[in-house]
Amino acid sequence: MEVLTKRVRKKIKSIILMVDGKNLKLPIQKRVQTIKEGDTVTVYLSENAPVYEDDGSYIIYSYYALEVRKEYEHEYRKRENIQTP
Repeated sequence: MEVLTKRVRKKIKSIILMVDGKNLKLPIQKRVQTIKEGDTVTVYLSENAPVYEDDGSYIIYSYYALEVRKEYEHEYRKRENIQTP
């Protein structure tokens, strides 16, 4: 995963995910919390959402929501599940 930011305020302008061996670029439309490599990103989109191809990569401009789960949250949940009987 790669995160592209703007220069001045470091606002995230798009993220690039690897899907089926190709890059999937998602332009960010609203404010999103900080995304780092290793975080899990879930994209909710319509079955009819148009997917555009550009130089061997895909671009999706319309999606319903973007969910980000931090890497440390996954580790905490794994430990919590192991400790409880």
